[in-house]
Amino acid sequence: MEKKVMRVIAIVIVGIFVLTIIKNFAIQTIVNIGATQTLGAPVRVGGLSLGIFTQRVVIKNLEVYNPKGFGPGKLLDIPLIDVKYDLSDILGGKLHLPYVNVDLQQMLVVRDKQGKLNVDSLKVAQSQTREKKPLKKETGFQIDYLKLNIGQIVYRDFSQGEKPVVQVFKVNLKNREYRNLNSPQQFASLVLVEGMKPAAIKGAQIYGVATLAGMAFLPVGVAAMFSGSDSATADFNVNYDKAFSVSAEVFKQMGALQSQDKAAGTLGGALSDCDTRIKIEKTKDNAVKITVSARKFMMPKPEIAAGVLYEITQKLKS
Repeated sequence: MEKKVMRVIAIVIVGIFVLTIIKNFAIQTIVNIGATQTLGAPVRVGGLSLGIFTQRVVIKNLEVYNPKGFGPGKLLDIPLIDVKYDLSDILGGKLHLPYVNVDLQQMLVVRDKQGKLNVDSLKVAQSQTREKKPLKKETGFQIDYLKLNIGQIVYRDFSQGEKPVVQVFKVNLKNREYRNLNSPQQFASLVLVEGMKPAAIKGAQIYGVATLAGMAFLPVGVAAMFSGSDSATADFNVNYDKAFSVSAEVFKQMGALQSQDKAAGTLGGALSDCDTRIKIEKTKDNAVKITVSARKFMMPKPEIAAGVLYEITQKLKS
């Protein structure tokens, strides 16, 4: 008798576990499709868990890719979204979220050769700028409290000439609080514009969307401070020869490589109107440290240096 009871309990536990996996997988699929259609860009969710009794959703590794025409790359890389929802309101037809925590690790803004921005090709920017009317509060949507973290923004500009200008800006937004968001457009434009602020990117339609959505902020016009440093540094688990050859390749693609000394591990030249230097040092077998520095008229340009290092990193990953 006891064995039969234990067997039934085991079957029930396994059944609940399987149903939970199926439920989460189904909701994850719905989120993938729904977010892709809403944004007008490919979306991928790495993992999702839904708690019925806790009224909580945890989304892991949400990635929004570039809209069509802007090349490969993740427009948004969000390792974590933690949401608490009000089940009774949802059953009544209102998406009420008392708490939302968004951890945005990196945002990639691309300006193409015609001057168009990838963020302006999202549906949230296109539909609202066509109507040019202030957004009305949506009775079916409410976020009571939003906590936002943003790491960095990568800005690739292909409109300046044959060589792309790549800059990386440290946003370092930590636990910024917002309250009473009442439309999906307001939520989306807030996240995008807060991420773009340090880069002060001109001519973005999404700023207008933010204004129409009732968000009282515009680009600050001043890049983030970097404590006077002109360099960016990273360690890589690759051999010295590969690090040097990739660094030289990236330099040529982005600017004019004027000098290189493989024995000393140095490369130098002009890049984005800056005097730019790359230093490669062997730290141990199959490991190196790469330091990129950039100055313009003796003034440090750390965002240019970080942009070069970002491109080197992407090449070494591929």
